[in-house]
Amino acid sequence: MLKNLKLGARVSLLLTAIIVVCMGVTTYIIISMSTAIQTREAHRLLQNVALRMSNLVQGRFDQTFAYLDTLENNVEVLISSADDFKMRPGGNLEKFLEDTLDADADASFLYLYLKDVTPMREENRLPNGEFLMVRGDSDIENDGGIYTIPATEKIMQFGSVKKALETGKPTIGEPTFQNIDGKGDRLIVGLNYPVGDGKGGVAGVLGFAVDMEKIGAWIQDSSLNVFKDDYRFIMTESGTVAVHPNADTLAKNISDINTDSSTDTIKNASINHKNGVYDYKALDGSKALVGLSSFTIYYDVANWSVLLVAPVSSIMQPVYSLRTTVISCIAISILIILVGVFLYIKNSVIVRLQTVSNLLNGFFKYLNHETKNPPNLVTPKANDEIGKMVMTINRNIENAQQGLKKDAETITQSAQTAKAVESGDLSARIIENPHNPQLIELKKVLNNMLDV
Repeated sequence: MLKNLKLGARVSLLLTAIIVVCMGVTTYIIISMSTAIQTREAHRLLQNVALRMSNLVQGRFDQTFAYLDTLENNVEVLISSADDFKMRPGGNLEKFLEDTLDADADASFLYLYLKDVTPMREENRLPNGEFLMVRGDSDIENDGGIYTIPATEKIMQFGSVKKALETGKPTIGEPTFQNIDGKGDRLIVGLNYPVGDGKGGVAGVLGFAVDMEKIGAWIQDSSLNVFKDDYRFIMTESGTVAVHPNADTLAKNISDINTDSSTDTIKNASINHKNGVYDYKALDGSKALVGLSSFTIYYDVANWSVLLVAPVSSIMQPVYSLRTTVISCIAISILIILVGVFLYIKNSVIVRLQTVSNLLNGFFKYLNHETKNPPNLVTPKANDEIGKMVMTINRNIENAQQGLKKDAETITQSAQTAKAVESGDLSARIIENPHNPQLIELKKVLNNMLDV
C-alpha cells in the first residue's frame, strides 16, 4: 500500500510515526514523574494535616480534662472540710462548677455524682436518694446560658461513669446519642474524673459531656480543606465514629459502616497507633487516600485517631490537567510540524523533483528526435542536491544541443559534398567537425575515400 503513495505522503507518514513515538515516550515519562511527585507530596501533606488536626483535637480534650482535674481537687477539699455552707445551693461549689462549664468551649453538660452527700434540693436527688447535680449550657460559645437539669439515671448508666467509679481513674466514654435534658438527642462523649474522699477511696464522679457536633463543626470547616471534596473524621480506639460529615455514620463502628478490606487496615493502624497514609475505599466506592494520626487523650486515658480522607481524583487533578495539557500541546505540535514538513517537502522537494522530471522528459524527447526544440533550461532554486542535479541536466542539455547542431551541420555538409562529387568536383571535402564519434569516424572514411 505504501508503495502506491507519493513520496511526500510516505515521508510525512514516516515522520508522523517517529514524532508520535518520541512524543508518546516523552509524555509517559512526564506523566509518570508527575504522578510520583504528586503522590509523594500528597502523602506528606495528608500526614502533616492529620497530625495537626489530631494535635488540635487532643488539646481540646486535654483542656477539658484539665478543668476536671482542677474541679476535682476543689470538690475533694470541700468534701473533706464538711462545710455545709459551701455545699448548699448557691454556695461556692455550685458556682465554681457552673463557671467552669461556662468556660469550656466544648462541653454541653456537667455532672457531679457524690455517694455520701445528702441532696439539699430535689433536682439533685436520684431515685435512690444519692446526690447528682447536672447542669447544661445552652450557649457554649458565649458566657451565660447555664441551666439546671434534674438528676437523671441516664448519667449513671454511662459505661465511662461506672468505669471511673470502679477503677478510680479518669475515663472517656464512647460517642453516643443521649437526651439528657429532654430537648432531643445529642452526640456526646463523657469525660469523667473520679472524686477522692481524702482517704484513698472514691467518693463520686465529676464529668463533662462534650458535644461532638460542636467539635465536628470546626473540624469539617471548608477552610481546613487541602484537596477538593476531602473530609476529616474522628474515630475511637474501638473504631466508633465520633465525628464524620455523614450523620448516618455517627456513633457506629466503622467496620459496620464500610465493609471494604481497606477499612480493617486503617482500623488496625489506629489500634496499633501506626500513623501514616493508607489506601481507602470511601463509602461512595471511590478510591481515596487516608492520612491517619492517632493521639493520646490526657495521660493515656484513651487513644483516638483523626483521619483525613482525600479522593484520589482530587489529589491527582493537577496531574490529570497536566496530562491533558501535554497531550493537547503535543497533538497541536505534531499537527503544526506535519503541516510544515508537508508544505516544505511539497514546495522544496516534490515540486522541484517534478520540474527535474519534466526537464528530463523534455530532454529525452529531444534526444529521441520526438521534438525539434530542446526543453527550456531551469534556474536552480537552491544550491542543494536537487539544484546541482538541475545544473548538471542544464549543462548536458546545452552540450547535447551544441553536439546535435554540429552533427546536423556535418550531415548537411556531407550531403553537399556528395552532390559536388556527383557533379564531377572531386576536390570537395567534409570540413565540419561533428560531435558524434560515429559521425567523426564516418567523416574520416569519406574524406579518405575521396583522397584515393
